[in-house]
This record gives sequence, structure tokens and C-alpha cells, in this order.
Amino acid sequence: MRTADNRMQRADSKYATRANSSNAHFLLARPHTGMSAEDYGLLTLRIGSRTNALGVYAWYHLDALQQATRLAHGPLSTGERQALVRAMLFDEAFALHFLEDAVAAGHVAGSWGNASQRQGTHDYYNEAGLEVFVWRGNSQSVVLMGDANMRPEDAERAAAAVRTSLEQLLDTAAGRKRATELPYTPAAPTRPDAFNVCVSQVLIDRADITAAPEAYKQAVVADLGEVLGQTPIPGLGPGLGALPRFRSEIGPFLGLAGLMDG
Repeated sequence: MRTADNRMQRADSKYATRANSSNAHFLLARPHTGMSAEDYGLLTLRIGSRTNALGVYAWYHLDALQQATRLAHGPLSTGERQALVRAMLFDEAFALHFLEDAVAAGHVAGSWGNASQRQGTHDYYNEAGLEVFVWRGNSQSVVLMGDANMRPEDAERAAAAVRTSLEQLLDTAAGRKRATELPYTPAAPTRPDAFNVCVSQVLIDRADITAAPEAYKQAVVADLGEVLGQTPIPGLGPGLGALPRFRSEIGPFLGLAGLMDG
């Protein structure tokens, strides 16, 4: 892990500071215990919510689904079809990175505080593990590890959510009938989305959702809910019931050493 981080830092001088300035790779902490899966899903996409793993996943997965509807139903030239397929796959691949983050223990525990606390908490729970419940499950809990400490069962859990997302995309692109279908989006662009999650601290307005008909919103909620149900219920935000925080050495610090000489 340290070797990989050092290599990344040499390749990109802003690697560490960018990671510390954005919460895009972490689940949004729950504000209270009374949230349903639908309430939480809407919170992750709400305008002004901090960028978060499921919000970013939903943003780019929705782009890919819109492109898939155009691929299935739109009149396209060969060049337009090729560009649209590339854009759809780029958007979905980017989205899936954040969906995978959503099942890593250090990304579920909650991210707040200074850079030292966020990094230390992330590293601790990824290595020590975290007991969680999933949104669409029963009373049985599971233990997650994360990132470099993933086990085969953790990978399988992530793969199940990824598979559901890809099935939605491929079924839509092929024009297959589904229980909930996103309406045809003729204006879906043939270029990947440019929303910059490394810089943006909060989610911005998407007129294609906020100004959309109710039937369209319901289809979006159903598609995203199918994936959200397989993800862990995140920890609570700062206050009573929050998971313990840990620190990591980041940035300038003063070290003291003692010496005896005989």
C-alpha cells in the first residue's frame, strides 16, 4: 500500500491532497437512524449534498442508462453509434469504481474531521473489518474488509452489485423489456460526462431529474434502488452512536527522541 501510494504521488503531485479534499469515494453518513433505503438514496443525490460514493455512482450510471436508451431506440449513423457506445461504457466504468467503494469497510464507516482522522479511520476499518447490515436484507449482518485487505467474499459482494448495474445497462441498450424502464432520452450526449468529482465538493442540479416527469423519476429511483439495496447501511454522522475515529500521520509533525550515551 505504501509503495503504491508513493508511486501514485510521484505520478501525480496532487494525489494526496485531492483525496483529502473530496469525499466522493465515501458513503454519505446517515444523519439519524430512522432513514429508509429510499430516503437515503434521495439524500445521496440531493442538490447540495456532499459528493459521495453512491451519489457519484448514480450520477454516472444514469448518464450511461440515458445513452443506452438512445442506443436502443435512436436513429444513429455508424460513427454516432460507435461514439455513443464508447461514452456509455466510459461513464459506466467510472460509475462502477464508486459502487465498488461503497462496499469497502473504510468507506462505509463515515468520513469527516480533518485529513488525519479521515485517513486513519479509512485505513483502520479496511484492515480491522466492520460489521454491517445491507439495506435490502434480513437481520443477519456481514463483516466487510476493504481495499488492499479485501477477501474473496468481499469481492463477491461487490461483484453482485456491479453485475446488477451492468445488467440494467445492457438490457436497456439491447431494448429488452424490464420491470422499470428509463424512457428514451434522444438528447443523451455521445461524449462522457464532464462532472469533476475531484474538484466539486457538493452535487449540483441535474435538470434531467429535477425537471423530469414523475414517471421518469420513479424509473430512476427504481433502477438505483435495485443496486442500493445490495450496499451496506453506512455509519452515523458525528454525534451519539458514531463509530470510533482513528488518526494517521499526515502533513507536518514534530518528532521527539531520547538518547542515553555512556
